[in-house]
Amino acid sequence: MLSALRARLGARLPALSQLAVFTRQSTIYSVARPIVSTQSRTFLTSQRFEFAAKATPTKRTPAKKATKASSATKTKAKAGAAKKKPAKKPAPKKKVAAKKKKAAKPKPKPKPRKKKIVKPKPVKFKITAEMKPPKRSLTPYMTFHTDRVHASSGKFSNLAEAQDAVKSSAAVWKTLSDAQKQTYVDKAAAAREVYEKAMEQWYLTTSLHVRKELNKKRVAKGKSKIGKPNWMEKEPSSAYMRFAMAFKEGKDIPYVEALKQAKVAWANIPGARKEELKSVAQKEIAAFRAKKHATV
Repeated sequence: MLSALRARLGARLPALSQLAVFTRQSTIYSVARPIVSTQSRTFLTSQRFEFAAKATPTKRTPAKKATKASSATKTKAKAGAAKKKPAKKPAPKKKVAAKKKKAAKPKPKPKPRKKKIVKPKPVKFKITAEMKPPKRSLTPYMTFHTDRVHASSGKFSNLAEAQDAVKSSAAVWKTLSDAQKQTYVDKAAAAREVYEKAMEQWYLTTSLHVRKELNKKRVAKGKSKIGKPNWMEKEPSSAYMRFAMAFKEGKDIPYVEALKQAKVAWANIPGARKEELKSVAQKEIAAFRAKKHATV
């Protein structure tokens, strides 16, 4: 309220603003600054000064001086106490056995790292021309047809000409007599013998892995597998199997049941008879294997 009145009076009566009542001496600035102004005075516009409070000194209490009499009495009391109490003998030191240092455990050797086994990549098996079996021999009719084709031009420009040649050969073959056909039958038989020998040699010398790979490709193409030739001589059977087959002859019983009965009968045969049958079978098997190795 007072500040507002001062402001109004200072605005209306500028002469009053120069009086000492309306001025304030600042401790910082030497120039007097009028308090009254046209603007309203607030706590934000006016400066505020704070002075540190004076520290009140604390009274120190003087320490009491020790008198000579009190110090003398203390020394006497200590001397009397020392005379009364006998001096304690130091206790004998116990001999402490020196602790044996534990032997340092050897550091375990580092385990050798397992070497990674690098598996080789599977290599595709290639079948060469030498691995393939020999080609089958021709029939009497096909030998006749090939002779006719070779006698003529021997080449066909298209499939239709080849089909016409086969039809004409078939018509001529039907008109031939048995005597005329016999020449081609003999040629086919000779070629068949050569093929069988070559096939036996190939089957005995070719590994099983090669035959399996060949059969895979043949099955993929829809062809039949290559097996053991039917005309090849089989290895003779053992003495027991010969006895079992002879035992089954003339008996209308299943094969498994016949083998069971043959086993019992084989056990009841005298030892001399068994040895005789075994020696005969072993001789035949040895002769067959010797012949087989000779052909290979």
